Amino acid sequence: FATVDSNMFESACESVLAEAGTSMVKVGLRVHLRLSVFGHQQQIFISSPIIEIQEVVSWRSRFISAKRVSWQSFRAVWRELLQHPGFLRKKTRSEAEAEQFS
Repeated sequence: FATVDSNMFESACESVLAEAGTSMVKVGLRVHLRLSVFGHQQQIFISSPIIEIQEVVSWRSRFISAKRVSWQSFRAVWRELLQHPGFLRKKTRSEAEAEQFS
């Protein structure tokens, strides 16, 4: 993962929007997390639903921390994300489906 400090990213967004006389709330800024990692002998692409930037920053931090611990820890965070209620078109997975997918 890139080593960009998540809090710095969020602060930069807030600063730029404040200079423009607005805020993340006023413009309704929502983003999604996209990660590309090599895990268990293959490249894996992970994407979150579109959510508020603070939540994306939190998920990113959790993934980075989990990756430093183990593949199993990383998968546990991934399974949680797969069950996020923000996924549209029934992409939210049950715990068993998330386990099988990850």
